[in-house]
Amino acid sequence: MTIALDIFLVILLVVAIGYGFVLNRRIGELRKDQQKLEKLAISFDNATVRAEDGVARLRAATEDSVKTLQQTLVKGNEISDDLKFLIRRGEDLADKMEQSVRSVERAPQSSVNNLLSSGGEDQSLSASMEEEKNILKALQAVR
Repeated sequence: MTIALDIFLVILLVVAIGYGFVLNRRIGELRKDQQKLEKLAISFDNATVRAEDGVARLRAATEDSVKTLQQTLVKGNEISDDLKFLIRRGEDLADKMEQSVRSVERAPQSSVNNLLSSGGEDQSLSASMEEEKNILKALQAVR
């Protein structure tokens, strides 16, 4: 019976030693995988740092672009307001000039001849000319 017990113990020891070799090999593979995992984690950390830097640079560039765009819009609105004002003045001037031309066309020929011979100008025409000069000066100032 002791021999049977000894054989049983030997079998158990052989199985345990075999199982130990298998476990040792798997533990070695896990250690290799652990080293690979550590390298992968370091690589991932570096990529994360680079991505954060890129996002910060992108945010700064976006803020600069927004500021520049806002300044451009403000200048554009100012120029638009100036142009609207000049257009209104130009339309007023055109209306006055048209009225002056029509009044000259309606006037009898003798009064037109009198105006031409006396060398005098219609006051509304000279006022219109003055406004036209002012508009031209304003346009040149805008450029």
